[in-house]
Amino acid sequence: MDIKKTITSLENLSQESLAFGEKFILIVEHKQINFEFFLNIKSTSDALLVLGSGAIDPKKHSLPVFHRHSWADEIACSSIFYNDPTLYLGNINIGWGQGDEEHFYLETISNIVIKIADILKIKPEKTTFYGSSAGGYTSLFLSGLFKGSTALVNNPQTIVYNYYQSHVLKMFEVSYKKKGLEDFPQHLRYRMNIPELYKKINYIPNIIYYQNLACEHDINRHFNPFIKDIFELTKQKPYVKKVECHFYYDEEKGHNPMSKEETLAILNERTGKY
Repeated sequence: MDIKKTITSLENLSQESLAFGEKFILIVEHKQINFEFFLNIKSTSDALLVLGSGAIDPKKHSLPVFHRHSWADEIACSSIFYNDPTLYLGNINIGWGQGDEEHFYLETISNIVIKIADILKIKPEKTTFYGSSAGGYTSLFLSGLFKGSTALVNNPQTIVYNYYQSHVLKMFEVSYKKKGLEDFPQHLRYRMNIPELYKKINYIPNIIYYQNLACEHDINRHFNPFIKDIFELTKQKPYVKKVECHFYYDEEKGHNPMSKEETLAILNERTGKY
């Protein structure tokens, strides 16, 4: 990708001046890992959209991967697209931002996005995390860590280990050197379970959840367990913001997200309301 690159560290990020009106890649080094972001900052909006990636096809994509970055000009507000460095760790095509046992990459990505928003003087309430599938999972997670923000997701995973086992077991092996969930430390399971995260942090962010009812795997393994657990959490403590569910039925698309046109219309309407 022939585009301007800015390289810094997490410690020095707050001193960076981020360019408006041009697309560039920001590389933030932390604990010897490069976290890569594609940015398009617009002076015409005080809202921010943060977009995550789903599964990649190694035959079609070389790392870093910034899914949907070609949409940047059509997104009305400033946008940040993030690569998942977990994909550098081994032969996997989904990493869910896990990193390894000592360094949980999603927490670092969260810290970086919060610092970027602070540099740009964009409020959490004007920040939306968007993604589908695995990108939906990371969006739900990051929004929980960025208090006041919103997660807008389409057919997301909500519990990583409920996804197809071939992908899950590869991630376990590459990230954690484990053979399966039974070997995984109990105190780290919140990393792979959105309701467990929300329980741990005593907070549920604003969520706008689009689900294709034609995808039974998503409904049975991700949507239903998520809603059941969220319901139980809200009975125990009133820390839920707002969970808004939108259903549609499209047999042809199945787990795949809504079209670019539909998605952009929803995203631009959402960020334009701020």
